[in-house]
Amino acid sequence: MRTLIAVALMVISASAMSAAPKASAPPPPEAFFQEQMALALKGDAAAQWRVGFSYDQGLSGQAINKKEAVRWYRLSAEQGYANAQFYLAFSYANGQGVTQDYKEAVKWYRLAAEQGNASAQSNLGLMYYRGQGVAQDRRPPAFSSVGL
Repeated sequence: MRTLIAVALMVISASAMSAAPKASAPPPPEAFFQEQMALALKGDAAAQWRVGFSYDQGLSGQAINKKEAVRWYRLSAEQGYANAQFYLAFSYANGQGVTQDYKEAVKWYRLAAEQGNASAQSNLGLMYYRGQGVAQDRRPPAFSSVGL
């Protein structure tokens, strides 16, 4: 009797496993890029940033193209997308895909920093420390003693 119950449980288990939906594999990188491009062309700021990042880093089968990356970063950044603002600022600060322009870098770092982008806050601080695009200011920030 125990053997019969064990066999019945194995059959039930096996049939339940085969009835379970199978996880689908993620789309190939090229398909993901095409999906993002379609969204980007419709004005989706996050997708525009992802398309720019793909060109910037050579992802999803795209050749590295810093100028094309900057084009997409700008479209996204102008809509207020903080990651795009950071990457656009970084491009200006380092002359990648655009002529190096510290004032333009400061402008975009500031916009991203105001939205809480920690990398932009740090890089903006470095711009002040080095006097790049702004008057040099090496004073440490004033911190509140509240909560310390």
